[in-house]
Amino acid sequence: MQIKGILLSALAAILSVSLFAGCGTDPNVKPQDSTTDPYAVDMNATKDEALSPGNGFQAYPSGKTDPVTVDGVEVSPNDFALRSFELGYMLGCSFQDPGELSVDAAVQYGMTHIFEKNFYQLDNYAVAYRTVEPKLVEEELIRQFGKSDYDMTKSVFYNPTTKKLEMWLPEYGTDLYYHIDAADVSGSQLKVSTTFYNEKEKSTLFGKTAITVEVADGKPLIRSVSTQTE
Repeated sequence: MQIKGILLSALAAILSVSLFAGCGTDPNVKPQDSTTDPYAVDMNATKDEALSPGNGFQAYPSGKTDPVTVDGVEVSPNDFALRSFELGYMLGCSFQDPGELSVDAAVQYGMTHIFEKNFYQLDNYAVAYRTVEPKLVEEELIRQFGKSDYDMTKSVFYNPTTKKLEMWLPEYGTDLYYHIDAADVSGSQLKVSTTFYNEKEKSTLFGKTAITVEVADGKPLIRSVSTQTE
């Protein structure tokens, strides 16, 4: 499967919707009433039970994939290359501080990660409607960003009747082809620069990302993301 068709169409959809709602809104995400949806899954289940099975999608990294030590902590450049693609292209967001994310983008990002470690492994063909307590999304955002300053009751995904966040998991499943060009460590920070391609041979460019990670209290936290599409 080539990345070009799926991701360019996904990116086009995100960009078209962003004219009205900003980054983080996706046409695959449809808020509904969890009391009437037969496919609703409550997060009272354990995380392992909630995770979907593997769907055959693969990541094909090359370049500086080996872990590096940042302020005494081992950090995987590959993990954050994937996060940069999720935030930069799948959600269509760039930022210099996570606080710049809209509440809807933050909720979609955090909630999706509760159910799937990597966006590219999401099942495009399964009905995947999910409900979750806002505090669990907040905990996930704190784990990744070190903070969560979002009022989730203002999100389009918040149901005031159930007091839960509700959404369909987006159809982001795809193979990913990329080369990690640099993993530069400076003090407590790591900057990962990655080039993404449309096919396994890595002959045509999809786009580039840069993500800055800072180790604080022994944990790597996302500080900024930028993209460049040619």
